Amino acid sequence: MKVVSDYKKFDAYKLEVDEKLVPLFKEVIDEAFTKVNQTLLKRYQILMWSFYGFGVLMFLLGIGLFFNSFDYGLLIISLFGIISAIIGAIFNIKIYKVKKSVYNEINQNINDNLLYKKAFEMLEPKFKYLGKSENIITPREIKVYRWDVPAGAEIEKVSHEKSWIIDGKYPVGLVNVKWFQIIERSNNKEKEIRYYYSSLIKIDTRLLKEKGFSFTLFKSFSFWSNLQKIKLENSDFVKTFKVRSDDELKIRQMYTPLSMELSMQRYQDNKNSKVTKFHIYSTGEYIYYTFSSDMGFMELDIPFTLNKNKVVNKTYYDFMIDTYTFYYLLSIIYIPNYLD
Repeated sequence: MKVVSDYKKFDAYKLEVDEKLVPLFKEVIDEAFTKVNQTLLKRYQILMWSFYGFGVLMFLLGIGLFFNSFDYGLLIISLFGIISAIIGAIFNIKIYKVKKSVYNEINQNINDNLLYKKAFEMLEPKFKYLGKSENIITPREIKVYRWDVPAGAEIEKVSHEKSWIIDGKYPVGLVNVKWFQIIERSNNKEKEIRYYYSSLIKIDTRLLKEKGFSFTLFKSFSFWSNLQKIKLENSDFVKTFKVRSDDELKIRQMYTPLSMELSMQRYQDNKNSKVTKFHIYSTGEYIYYTFSSDMGFMELDIPFTLNKNKVVNKTYYDFMIDTYTFYYLLSIIYIPNYLD
């Protein structure tokens, strides 16, 4: 039976990330910024804002002349304002190209696979990160297991699938999905496009064989008609987890009093998880998590800016929150005695 120390607290994880992974982020980001001519960049920025400021001044002056009917003066002022705005835009484009160069340099040289592997070695060595995959989650499963997405919505985009393996036995896949739905107004002349986002985690549990069984968690109504509410000893757990199954004996073996207590503690310790609402479905052969997240979940989010500290802090912080969120979700099903 697992004990509470089996799940890592966020603060402990953050200490390890700060010590072991932040230097890896900084190394790549520092290298990208060393290629920037800071003197030339500052000159571009000063000139850009100077010409933009002069253009605004000419615009305001032009308004004053317009109301005083100085037509010739207005023409000259307008011309200076337009020229200043154009020159300012040219320097803005130069600055944009520098940003793009830095962004591309970081994106090309940062080893995201290595970072994710090291992160999950810190969180739980039994959750081994494998990288990108394309053969765990099927298109049909994406359509069936969706989080609060209307039946009429269509798939617009699916992220690259990422994969893990738990205990060397249970393959895990993750995809993020963007949906769209066209809403026609009653007059049939106006249309509105609505967008939805969902994420799907799938765990292949076929190696459980006869130990596997059907159940749902956190679902207030039965996803499958044959599943019934299971009343367990811990009323708070029952109210929160909303356990349904067609096999009460196996549920009781899975959720012992200690297991329920630890699961409740894990579920409530979610302040550093970007996902706190989700559903879990088990068919006996597979487990599915459905929840809402953005398309960038479990993807490196590199800010498009020339503020080096902001690039370092935001990139590593988003990485840390994403990885801990994924770990948090998996630990909900890993704490009870099911995937042993």
